[in-house]
Amino acid sequence: MNTLINNVKVPLFSFCLSCLIFLLMTSESYDSYRYAIALPLVLFSIVFLFVKKPYVSKIGFGVVSVSIMLCVAFGVFYSLPTLTFKNNIDNYNFVIFVASTIFKIFCCYTIFELCRGNLALLVKVISAVIIIHVAMFVLQTIVVYGTGYYIDVLEPVTGEAQRYEGLFSLPVIGNIYRATGFFIEPSTYATYVLWLLAIRIMINGKVNKSDLYIAGTTVITLSLAAIVYGLMFFLVLFQFSKIKIRTKLLCYTVFSFLPFIFISIFDARLNALNGSGESLRYNLLNYVFSQDLGTILLGNGVMGLPDEVAALSNTNDLWRLGFAALNDNGLWLFLIIKVGLLGLFSVIFAVMCLVKDMTSKMLFLVLMLTKINFLSFTFIFYIFVTMLVYLYHLRIKKRILSESKDIVD
Repeated sequence: MNTLINNVKVPLFSFCLSCLIFLLMTSESYDSYRYAIALPLVLFSIVFLFVKKPYVSKIGFGVVSVSIMLCVAFGVFYSLPTLTFKNNIDNYNFVIFVASTIFKIFCCYTIFELCRGNLALLVKVISAVIIIHVAMFVLQTIVVYGTGYYIDVLEPVTGEAQRYEGLFSLPVIGNIYRATGFFIEPSTYATYVLWLLAIRIMINGKVNKSDLYIAGTTVITLSLAAIVYGLMFFLVLFQFSKIKIRTKLLCYTVFSFLPFIFISIFDARLNALNGSGESLRYNLLNYVFSQDLGTILLGNGVMGLPDEVAALSNTNDLWRLGFAALNDNGLWLFLIIKVGLLGLFSVIFAVMCLVKDMTSKMLFLVLMLTKINFLSFTFIFYIFVTMLVYLYHLRIKKRILSESKDIVD
């Protein structure tokens, strides 16, 4: 068993409470609506933890303290109207950035403390929430293909319908529907499920068979973007899993036919959209790298965007500039927009230094292609857990060195 994980008994109530908070916060497509429930739950949890049953994990407290200090320093640095940084986003400023980010950090900390600072229980919480997300996706897929009716769990709350219609058909299958789970789009479902899966694998330090099945669901969304990074994620897991060589060779033979299947789906989807999907991504890429060199290197700042984009960002009219969303091409390009190439390389370097196992390093590089927002709860939780795991490794290493010294003495 992984040396990071030890069994501990925790009340069922604490486990369920942490699962509920985690489910709410990872259902990112509900935006601010989820805070109406999550905020009182977090406040109740703090009272429950520190009044009724006082408990503080030293490592957890250390990580949350460092995270808050980094958040404030980050906000102060990028709020200064110097270099290439801008403050031109309506209804978003230093105070909102710091307040919203610190709340998300406290959510991470609360979930961890409800697990009594134990990574084994945190893995169970993450696993339970992944199962709920995947179960909704599978249910929607079965029902829509079986009856033609789609279970939209987003529109009743936010008023925005889930984008499940593929707008194309394939031989044998017929009309294509792309389930989205609790998210707005199939690629968004794939994005957040893969990030949650990567967090679980990082803590476990190994790849389970169930991880392969879960990664497989992101491919069957039939979203072109999700197929690309879902397959890459799956192949990394497959390479590092403990599957027999013969089985791997057989599977690699099957994988060799996947490009032909992808091309069929790509052509059908492209024809349905008259090529607009790919042209929008190309336009965004071209727009970002047509900025001046200083902005490409340093970015527009956390509270800033290119002036033309900022003027349209709150009106859903970005299509006038030739693209749909700033994160359509993946996290890597979104980071360049906000913090520049230097910021992108800094994030990658920091994670590569903190993460110990090669599987998690490879998965992180794949996940840079996903549509996640780097200020989303899920990304912040990933960084939070990365620091936790790093500190646990340091503590174990220190304990081993201490025991070795005692034996020598």
